[in-house]
Amino acid sequence: MELDMVDRVWSAMKEDEFYSPNDLANNLEQPVESVTRVLEFLKKYEFAEQVTNREMIFRKVASDPSPGDLLAALRTLLGNPIPDNSIPDNQMP
Repeated sequence: MELDMVDRVWSAMKEDEFYSPNDLANNLEQPVESVTRVLEFLKKYEFAEQVTNREMIFRKVASDPSPGDLLAALRTLLGNPIPDNSIPDNQMP
């Protein structure tokens, strides 16, 4: 998964608004399957939360830094340059 796609989905979400994967896929002109994977990733790492168990409706967690900004800061602290904009598939839910 591309970190750029993660940041695009996260950035498209406004605080205190609710989104389905279809909403975001249409807004971003991306496949629903890709957006769903990103939303599940964001949920797993608490950048977004699923607000209902019956439907896939998500909202952005308020005041979080973007996933890309957080990754860059962590890599800087660890002394590792950012090699590319990808997240290993084993980090996906």
